[in-house]
Amino acid sequence: LGNNQVMLEAIRDFYLATGVSIGMKPAGGIRTAKQALQFLVAVKETLGDAWLTNRRYRFGASALLNDLGASFRQALDGLDGMHERVSLLYPALRPPRFRCESLESGGIRLHYWSERRGFASMIIGLIEGLAERYNQVADVVHDYQRDAGHDHDSFIIHLSEAQPDAG
Repeated sequence: LGNNQVMLEAIRDFYLATGVSIGMKPAGGIRTAKQALQFLVAVKETLGDAWLTNRRYRFGASALLNDLGASFRQALDGLDGMHERVSLLYPALRPPRFRCESLESGGIRLHYWSERRGFASMIIGLIEGLAERYNQVADVVHDYQRDAGHDHDSFIIHLSEAQPDAG
């Protein structure tokens, strides 16, 4: 992580001193699932859950995302497979599980089970980032919340087409 860790610590220190949050996109693309996990853990440990969104922390992970599919729904359906590949790198890892459900409203409910707590905000950022990758905007509602007594988290997702930048 090197310089990126230094930047995360500077962002944290600036936030603690001023109350102003600054986002970050580290230089250099993420090439492997192992690197992606290292970066996300560093962000969570250094800055906390509030930075686990695509508005505050982004990295170039297109090499990883190319495997997910040709559409937003295929990408969501591929999350379990991606985590299975990550678990090959970390045999002790207990990866989260995901399941998609089509809603009559045309939306999607993404179910998320994990033994680790505190990553639901990252899932919202993941959903929003995937939608953006497919030129869509995701309206995400954190429906079932494990912290509220449910056995897992779920997110209701409604998509709309992204509007081209004016200018």
